Amino acid sequence: MTPKGYLCPATEPEVPRSRRPWPPPTPYDREITDEKTKIRVTVVDSGLWKDAVGSAESPWLETDDVFAGNEDLEQVIPTKIHEYAGHGTFVAGVISCIAPETRIDVEAALPYGGAVFESDIVDQIQDALEENKPQIISISAGTHTRDNHELLSLVLLAQNNKFDENDDVLIVAAAGNDSSNDPFYPAASAKDYPWVVSVGSVDPDKKVSDFSNFGKDWVSVYARGRNLVNAFPKGTYTCHEPPNKGKVRKFDGLAQWSGTSFSTPIVTGLIAAEMRDNGLTARAAWDVVRQTAITEYDARIGEDIQIVGPLT
Repeated sequence: MTPKGYLCPATEPEVPRSRRPWPPPTPYDREITDEKTKIRVTVVDSGLWKDAVGSAESPWLETDDVFAGNEDLEQVIPTKIHEYAGHGTFVAGVISCIAPETRIDVEAALPYGGAVFESDIVDQIQDALEENKPQIISISAGTHTRDNHELLSLVLLAQNNKFDENDDVLIVAAAGNDSSNDPFYPAASAKDYPWVVSVGSVDPDKKVSDFSNFGKDWVSVYARGRNLVNAFPKGTYTCHEPPNKGKVRKFDGLAQWSGTSFSTPIVTGLIAAEMRDNGLTARAAWDVVRQTAITEYDARIGEDIQIVGPLT
């Protein structure tokens, strides 16, 4: 299929019908006070809108769990929320809902919604590996490549950091939102490397979302990516894309959003929670999560798919 060129994410943020997040926060009654024992996740994204952390609207983003360096804080003008604003914050919020008491460091590697040199994002990942020592790196961005070649710089990064030999480093990446089976990197590296998990999106009815990329040879798993609700900047947003171009939406700390960008942190959270609860490495936890998958046949794409996580 030829990619249709959807936005990443698949939709623009919408005003939620409910003030409750989806997925809902998972109950967890133990506070982890020793920072050294928390599972460490790095979110490579648009940065962090700091006002969401510890706020009344998104209390699941706890001040002792979610962090960003000064250079990774997202500046938002409330009267004119910019395109892609809040993306990294939303992703961090989904992870926090699924896996409370996880340390999440948000990097501002993609301030322009994915328009970044491959070398720059790899440098950002390398910095995160050195500074935060993440066990899971969650990436809700990517690209199709010329002749479907893999991202050489990412492979070199993995070689230099010995990802093949380290069971406790895992990249979880979005499969993309082009309704295509063409490989989308870095997610498509899952077909060749055990340190990458590729995540597509399904709707609550277990069918592949009409925007989601797919492909049994490179999409590892699917999770719900339709109409999630989580933290978003307060203020006014003017839509950029048809059919809602020019429509003004007012937000008060939460948004509803769709895309493989948001099915990805569900899988990240499931893996982090398994690591937290059972003392497993990242790859061992992924194996356990994968074993919980249900198999569904999707007639539209003509494939069996594996689905994990909550759906309704």
